[in-house]
Amino acid sequence: MTGREPRATDAGSGEVPDRSGGGGVGPHGGTGPGAPGQADGIIEQIGRTFRTPVTPVTPVATVEGFVVASRYGPTTDWMRNVLAARSATLVLDGEMIDVDRPHVRLLTDFRTALNAGSRVATRVFGVRSCLVLPCAGT
Repeated sequence: MTGREPRATDAGSGEVPDRSGGGGVGPHGGTGPGAPGQADGIIEQIGRTFRTPVTPVTPVATVEGFVVASRYGPTTDWMRNVLAARSATLVLDGEMIDVDRPHVRLLTDFRTALNAGSRVATRVFGVRSCLVLPCAGT
């Protein structure tokens, strides 16, 4: 035994039920991050293993595109994937937005674009950097 629980499936369907509580992901179905009316989105990136992992994010629109603050900094796998691929797809409010030329900047450059709650949270958690995602073709 490996210590892992076997994966339960719906009776007869062969599909593994979604236990995330998010109800799916935006245009892929459901009401989770990326779906119409949701403030949070997801970023689809090409992984270094050529899979297409998705990561929930809270992007903020700016004149330079979108900004995503990460409490763990630019060394997270998803951020390294986006930087290495030099592009990604942001799923936000039911739309798929291609972004390219991602780069890391100091969060202080964008702090005024954040809402009050995000400004407090980034200060409390010591967030210093963010990923800037310019829209493709701009």
